[in-house]
Amino acid sequence: LRELPRAPYCEGRALMVPAVQIARTLGYKVELDEKAKTLTIDDGVTQAATLTDGKKETVFTSRLTIIDLSRTIENAAETVFLDGCVSVPVEFFEEFFNDVSVENGTILIAPSMCSIDGLEAE
Repeated sequence: LRELPRAPYCEGRALMVPAVQIARTLGYKVELDEKAKTLTIDDGVTQAATLTDGKKETVFTSRLTIIDLSRTIENAAETVFLDGCVSVPVEFFEEFFNDVSVENGTILIAPSMCSIDGLEAE
């Protein structure tokens, strides 16, 4: 993803990034409610997160039945709705089990990968 509707910027110590475009690039379903000023990001497998303009809190709803991932977290900065773009701290995407790194002006957000050796499906 190279073209963003708004350049990343710093809000205090938080690096803010465009949430909708990044979430869609990662393959997540995005629902933006301009009237309520809420954004819901759903990975379709484990969890959905709802963010609200002007709030640091994000509410996660679990989609799993074995492990309950429902929780409320506090982001490093408030969610910002501005000129049709929703910005969130880049670390928000770690909550969806992504690896996030910022090096030499490049932001990298990629799904975490893991494997279990010796485990076979029956």
